[in-house]
Amino acid sequence: MNMKSAPAPAMLAISAASPSDYVLSIPPGGRRALVLGWLLLGLLALAGAGVYSVLLVLSRTPGINAWFPVADFFRVALVVHVDLSVLVWFVALAGMLWSLNSRSVAMAVGWSALALAVVGTLLMALAPFVEHAKPVMANYIPMLDGAVFRSGVAIFAVGSVLLVLRGLLAAPQLGLSFDGSGALRFGLNASVVASAVALSAFAASLVLTPRGLDPAAYYEIVFWGGGHALQFVWTLLMLVAWLWLASAIGARVPLSPRVALLMLALALASVFVTPYAYLAHDVASVEHRDLHTLAMRLGGGVSIVPIGLAVVIALWRRARNVELKHSPAHAPLRAALLASMLLFAAGGLIGVFISGSNVKIP
Repeated sequence: MNMKSAPAPAMLAISAASPSDYVLSIPPGGRRALVLGWLLLGLLALAGAGVYSVLLVLSRTPGINAWFPVADFFRVALVVHVDLSVLVWFVALAGMLWSLNSRSVAMAVGWSALALAVVGTLLMALAPFVEHAKPVMANYIPMLDGAVFRSGVAIFAVGSVLLVLRGLLAAPQLGLSFDGSGALRFGLNASVVASAVALSAFAASLVLTPRGLDPAAYYEIVFWGGGHALQFVWTLLMLVAWLWLASAIGARVPLSPRVALLMLALALASVFVTPYAYLAHDVASVEHRDLHTLAMRLGGGVSIVPIGLAVVIALWRRARNVELKHSPAHAPLRAALLASMLLFAAGGLIGVFISGSNVKIP
């Protein structure tokens, strides 16, 4: 978004017209540069995923597929495509939003997190061309079971830990009086807390999962608990983005900041089923797996449905406003919001047909 040249209506994206508007200010200086750094990583990850989507097609093309380094390059490319377009993209966008929401503290930690994330992403993207590794279609984080790819994931994980650490250290204090901006900041702070829970779950699984398992079973168990917890993080970030984008295009969301904050708090509360699952059941047990699944199914919808409906109503009312309906400055933001909501709805429909372990579960 070009803040200098955008027409006046676009200023709704960065400054609240009333306390009930869900908007955030863009930070200046080093924090702004960090915001842009994470955004750039996310865009590069999507570009890399796009390259691998082309390689997916070519790897199944007779004649051309003989040029690839391994016979089963389709599954290899699929692993990298999913990790770049889901794992790296979501973490990068989380880093962007948390940096935007942060105070000017622990900046060195923030830049170190970004640097490690970039290095880890590069290793993951290049791994198929420097080693022959078996693809493992694990839920949430599919893997190539080779040293280079594992190193890339490990370095990216360390960067993610530093990112969450800075998110906790630099989180703004909110007080007890909430306007729309405060509700969004609460949602972002809540997503950092949920991320800390998810990282703790990954760490616990690494410690508790037997090393002698087959790679498919090992990675499935290691990523199951933390992967489910991450869905609460992505949900919180998505809801914050929906509210912000709606206000940015002049759509008045019929939801008070306090009610929105309550919905975001409910989304956060569900993630605390995660530590209970680790305390109550063995990580390899069916009960452990089912508890995570139940929490994800029941916890997210409690917040998504009311906020989603409020945003849909706001968009419908906005469509009846002739002046706002034809605002060129709002068109990209409106398209982004509609695309996000439609993509989420499509994902929900796909989720109905999920069975077994596959890459339908990002």
